Amino acid sequence: MELKIEVGAENGAPWTFISDRQKGLVSAIDDVFPESEHRYCLRHIYQNFKQKFKGKELKEYFWAAASAGNIRDFKIAMAELERADPKVGEAMNAAGWLNRIPAHLWSRSHFSSSCKSDILVNNLNESFNSYILPAREFTIISMFEWIRRKLMQRLNVKREGMQQYEGNLCPNIQERLERNKLNSRFCIAHYSRDAEYEVDCGTRVYVVDISRRTCTCGSWQLSGIPCSHSIAAIQRDKSEPEHYVDPCYSKEAYLSTYNYTIAAMPSEDYWDSKGAEKVNPPKIRKQPGRPKKVRRREADEVRGTTSTRKGLVVHCKKCFRPGHNSRTCKFPIHPKSKFYKVPAGASDAGNAGEDVVNAGNTSIGSVSQQGSVSQPCETSAAKPVFETRRPTDEPVEPVLDTRRPTDEPVEPVLDTTRTASAVEPILDTRRSTRVRKLVPTVASVLENLRAKKAKRVSRM
Repeated sequence: MELKIEVGAENGAPWTFISDRQKGLVSAIDDVFPESEHRYCLRHIYQNFKQKFKGKELKEYFWAAASAGNIRDFKIAMAELERADPKVGEAMNAAGWLNRIPAHLWSRSHFSSSCKSDILVNNLNESFNSYILPAREFTIISMFEWIRRKLMQRLNVKREGMQQYEGNLCPNIQERLERNKLNSRFCIAHYSRDAEYEVDCGTRVYVVDISRRTCTCGSWQLSGIPCSHSIAAIQRDKSEPEHYVDPCYSKEAYLSTYNYTIAAMPSEDYWDSKGAEKVNPPKIRKQPGRPKKVRRREADEVRGTTSTRKGLVVHCKKCFRPGHNSRTCKFPIHPKSKFYKVPAGASDAGNAGEDVVNAGNTSIGSVSQQGSVSQPCETSAAKPVFETRRPTDEPVEPVLDTRRPTDEPVEPVLDTTRTASAVEPILDTRRSTRVRKLVPTVASVLENLRAKKAKRVSRM
């Protein structure tokens, strides 16, 4: 009764209520708002449905029956649900459980067309609850003041934004109409009589009446937005689909909705005192533990946008196979894995302890911290790592001292004569420290050569 006084139902305009399945709401709304429509939120119904009847197939048929726009599609979906879960003995099946709920409370096919809304869930309420979430921890007066100021700003932002909008329809409605226009390309309209058309769309034929603004699919009269079948007929009639959208979605209707404002209010210090007795806050017993700020979610609900590893397939870094990790791997190591080691007998240079650097190809094996040698990575540009060539007009100076005792044959440290086809690039981990020490020496020698060449050029 208080709600009826606040919303001003004395003007006779019907309202549409969407609620959960609280007991007594159906009869109470019928008594106080006899001309209004009442719908159940499908999310709350499905929460009870899936506890008794599990499975993806039953879930699809449940939502198909709820989303059907006409009685024929509703009966087909219920028949499929009956076939998927047949009744056995005295036990109640899924179709029987849904038939206990009046269809005009949960199925789109039985909704009234006066509301011009085809929503099935109360996401409008949930979005508002999320909007005022920061104020839920405040005291009662602080919470009301926070909500009042937020709504005062929101009404102003919505009104000014729509005043700057140049279209005749609301932006979201225009976007939905454009999607229906794209889908109308697959529909062919055939003129019948007056304003009636037969529209072929796939394997079905729909009847569209432009004058009455109806379609056998039920979407146009339920939402007030022309469906793809009706758009094909409207374009066949050489008219614009925007002219057949319900006036409640127009820019003028939007501005009239947000025409009301909330007046500014000073702080509590400037409020008038009525001389009444002050109301003390109630005694609150602090419960043990941390207070909960987030509601308990179901197992199949989305738990936010934070990425987790739940549902991801683990791949092993040794064998690259799914289902296990490197600690429990029992398969051979993949040649491209970082744990792969070159066999000892794969090259003579590895047995001899040589540090082989391929001058014709820059594929050089890298040494890991554990001492294992990874696979070489090939590149297209072929250049030697250590450049030891000198100008032909200058005698060659030995860069690296490779002299050994006379009783031991001399082994070159850097072998740049081999190719990739002759031997695989290998780095001996026992002499990797020596190679790293030689790199600065070679760089300094090259720098000296460049300086000498510059002097010679300057003299000429």
